[in-house]
Amino acid sequence: MKFLFTFILLPTILLSSSFDRALNSFENKNYTLAYEKFYLLHTKDKEDIDITIYLAKSLYYLGEYEDAIKKLYPIYINNLVHNDEVLLYLAKSYFNEKKYIESEKIFSKIKDKSILMKYLNIKKGLLK
Repeated sequence: MKFLFTFILLPTILLSSSFDRALNSFENKNYTLAYEKFYLLHTKDKEDIDITIYLAKSLYYLGEYEDAIKKLYPIYINNLVHNDEVLLYLAKSYFNEKKYIESEKIFSKIKDKSILMKYLNIKKGLLK
């Protein structure tokens, strides 16, 4: 039983609490710290989609749009998740890189138009 806890459960528990701390940094808009924590988690588990998404979102908020695209595009193109929020961050990253055609293609794939409308209202300064 000790083997099970030490080699199987303990790493899972540690990874989970590390993710929670990274997520807390992200939610508190401390994107530099969130990026650092998600980056460390990503080096340990490159297959975890949630870690990759939050790493990309942190990069986006740090103005590293090209790096955000590099993380989000494989998720999109390989259809690993269909998440309108992922599409929104990918489209916004392309837009900020002045890749308007790519941005428009991704924006058009967003199914939940309320997400898109909220983004557009924020850009117009109508919402905080």
